[in-house]
Amino acid sequence: MTKGPAVTRLSLTLAAALILTPMSGSAADLQDGFDAATKGNYPKAVQEWQPLAQAGDALAQFNLAYLYRRGLGVRQNDRTAFDLTRKAAGQGLADAQYQLAEYYAKAIGTKRDLKQAARWAHLAARQGNSLAAENLPGYQHALGKAYLSGDNTYRQHRAKAYMWFTMAAASGDDKAQTHLTALEKTLSQYRLKKARTAAVSCQTTDYVTCW
Repeated sequence: MTKGPAVTRLSLTLAAALILTPMSGSAADLQDGFDAATKGNYPKAVQEWQPLAQAGDALAQFNLAYLYRRGLGVRQNDRTAFDLTRKAAGQGLADAQYQLAEYYAKAIGTKRDLKQAARWAHLAARQGNSLAAENLPGYQHALGKAYLSGDNTYRQHRAKAYMWFTMAAASGDDKAQTHLTALEKTLSQYRLKKARTAAVSCQTTDYVTCW
């Protein structure tokens, strides 16, 4: 995936979430929207960003999603915020990828999906997003626990639990090792090997072929 020009973070009192980059012919409209948002003129920001978002501008999509999430200048709508964030994330915007992971993890505008949360956090972390890198082990650990005990979403599967705990440990989760040690006492060598192989496959394919 080709990286675009550097993104400048602009800190707002409402959150450090709106971002801007001087990279395209739409830069002036992005700037106008940002200026309006910083002054609290959210309807104006929506007016500037809406056409850009509809045209596929990832930055406008991400910024507009922020406004929809908080009901600033528009009627609050988590589903619209999720959809816009997903579009921006699909274009490789790291901040949007991390935000999408959070939406999946917290069931904001969509059903809770820890696998998708882990996947998008992984993609964002790979681009250097520090929040994604910090939270990724937690998503992986939560998946391990879900498969370990089983719930309404994840059927109990100790080998899959081992796979996710293996990935969590590799991401820096110290607590995952306790679960790995316990599972190594109950799983066969065949199942352990399969789980370890699956963990490598999941990572190397950017979570496309996770067990």
